[in-house]
Amino acid sequence: MRVAGRRLLLAPLIAYVIVVACMTAGQRALVFPGFLRAPEPIPEVEGVRRVDLAVPGGTVPALIRSAEPMVVWFHGNGEQLADVLWVNEKMRAIGKGFAAVDYPGYGYSVGAGPSEAGMLDAGRALIQAVGARPECAAHSLGTGIAVAMAAEGLCSRLVLFAPYTSLVDVAAWQYPWLPVRWLLWDRMDSLSRAADVHVPTVILHGDRDAVVPVEEGRTLAGAIPGAKFVDVPGAGHGEVVGGIWP
Repeated sequence: MRVAGRRLLLAPLIAYVIVVACMTAGQRALVFPGFLRAPEPIPEVEGVRRVDLAVPGGTVPALIRSAEPMVVWFHGNGEQLADVLWVNEKMRAIGKGFAAVDYPGYGYSVGAGPSEAGMLDAGRALIQAVGARPECAAHSLGTGIAVAMAAEGLCSRLVLFAPYTSLVDVAAWQYPWLPVRWLLWDRMDSLSRAADVHVPTVILHGDRDAVVPVEEGRTLAGAIPGAKFVDVPGAGHGEVVGGIWP
């Protein structure tokens, strides 16, 4: 009876360990689902040129339409360059330039798969290609890249839609039953970089965001010197980017 009881107790523990091990091994597919998509054709758009930027271990594609001031856009984790041409049209409408980049492992990139280090390399390569300190803007996953670029002094302004304090905080909120704070490889800790951001910053976050809690946007705004926080009533995670450019 005791042996049978121990087996009954061990079975859930073993199952939990297996689930944790599988999710740990496959975590980048969960964190960066966009790299699992087949490359989406990028339409030709008037005035927008495509370039392949060198990054450690390969190349990443980028789109650039030169004008002043320039806005560099970092997209979310499930997107590719083909999904962000609407940003170009919005920037054209308000008289600004546009640039965006795909991340290692995404779209038509060549070389290594996605990682925090690779995404930051892609961000630096894009800003270098633009050739000036642009406005850095981003949604969701991309906000971690934009904050890092601003903290490194590479941006003139920062606009963040639905940002997180860190990927660890988001994962811990979404998977409270997993020890993600020990296991997550790519942390994108924007909160730890916040004090080094010294450019005008606007953060917009929907109060119905079911992916990244709005409290994370407020917390990040409170940690960036002089940042303005805009609560977007009724907006979810993806809906927050559809309004007027701040």
